[in-house]
Amino acid sequence: MFDAQRKLMNWTTVKNPLFESGPNDDFAKFHLEFTNAQPPQELFHYTSEENVLNIVRFGNLWATECTYLNDESELQAGINIFREELQKFADNIFVNLINAALNKWNENSWMCFVISLSEHGDLLSQWRAYAKDGTGCSLALDAVCIKNRAGFGEHVGIDPDALPSETSNFYHLLKVVYDKDRKQEIARQFLQHAKKQFDEFRLAGGNDNETFVLLFWWRMKEFLISFKNDNFSEEREWRVVSSLYCSDPAIDFRYTSYGVSPYVKVNLSPRDHIMSSRLPITRIVLGPRNATKLNQKGLVLFLERMNCKASIAASLSPYR
Repeated sequence: MFDAQRKLMNWTTVKNPLFESGPNDDFAKFHLEFTNAQPPQELFHYTSEENVLNIVRFGNLWATECTYLNDESELQAGINIFREELQKFADNIFVNLINAALNKWNENSWMCFVISLSEHGDLLSQWRAYAKDGTGCSLALDAVCIKNRAGFGEHVGIDPDALPSETSNFYHLLKVVYDKDRKQEIARQFLQHAKKQFDEFRLAGGNDNETFVLLFWWRMKEFLISFKNDNFSEEREWRVVSSLYCSDPAIDFRYTSYGVSPYVKVNLSPRDHIMSSRLPITRIVLGPRNATKLNQKGLVLFLERMNCKASIAASLSPYR
């Protein structure tokens, strides 16, 4: 089966597809370096124990549309930083193009969906906020395996019809930036690269400004979705981000405390298991108030039946 999958997947290493103007495109190199941060060996997803059963059974995680996350300033905070740095540029045409790119996020034609992961697998604030007040679990995921399928630099030759339409199969793995000075510096460098490329375009006689608006907008999204308020810095978050058009059939809806929330199921399977949707779960950490800690027989049997090799550990947090 897996030999057939390898032929179907046809993994090949390619140049960053954003290198549209050639291998000396410093703008694209800057984007690639930002999206190519190397994660630790494991990243953790906090959730309820009921969700753990469904995650293991069906082999995917649910990604929430970014404006429905717990930080009400998501996306807008990044947009504001870009606008602040943009005020330092005197070229009105360039400024208007960047503003037009930023304004496109209000059109709702393109949506970013996020799965939150943490470098910490046993953090009290995470237990309280995301694992039903400590009664849930944190899933340790093989982050190197996830990274191996994420971001640019890899091209997947695959027939889209071979994958279930209700699942998103392509994503980025991005490290969250909390420090305001760092966020400002990143925005400044982005705009400097953008200005240089725009100037070169004009010198060559180009006048298709709409193309540049789309280019700026396309390259901004990974930066904007990675900027988060520094009050959340304890979480040490990494994000699996799947960007989809609003018409994509993979988008579904559920009711949350923030209203009717769009979400997608994301396939994070290793390359050899992508068709069977098997998450790279290395261990399951039971929360400090998790009832299964007293009798793990049922969870052990379930994992064996699902052919999941994850080990089981208990939280060390003294919380009841």
